[in-house]
Amino acid sequence: MPEDSRFTFGLIADVTTVLESHGYHRPDDASGNRALGSAVATLARLCADYEGRDVTDNTADHYGEEPTA
Repeated sequence: MPEDSRFTFGLIADVTTVLESHGYHRPDDASGNRALGSAVATLARLCADYEGRDVTDNTADHYGEEPTA
């Protein structure tokens, strides 16, 4: 998790609930875990972007996503 105490499992669950309520569904197979990890990394970047903060590529390491080159 990032150092920001506002980025919690509750936030992830809330966003997941919103996506599901709008008809977006995570795969039920093994790729679903990878999809969730990628979505969490994207959510972290979205939160930083929303507040105008910079996010470095190594932030993705904390969410199980490979950093971009």
